[in-house]
Amino acid sequence: MGDILGLFSSDFLWVLPLCAVLTIVITGLICRVFGIKLSWLKQLISWIVGAILALVACEFQLILLGYPEWQAAICLCVVVGLVSNGIYDVPIIKSWIK
Repeated sequence: MGDILGLFSSDFLWVLPLCAVLTIVITGLICRVFGIKLSWLKQLISWIVGAILALVACEFQLILLGYPEWQAAICLCVVVGLVSNGIYDVPIIKSWIK
């Protein structure tokens, strides 16, 4: 396996926060509608919603991915999941990408 070349385009800086915020809102709505109280279940739902939103952004080409695209898509899913779960903030992720 080779390195991921040019992981994300400059669109990354607006797609990531958008996906993270939408993930938080959608997860909150799901948890409220279904009365979910368990924190681990909330995090699991957040990871799943974040991954789906990241893949939708890739599919609609809101973000241009580097080569190989499938590895960059997985990285985007992980980054959106981390940010939306409050593990990392955008400046740390930005420095990690560089």
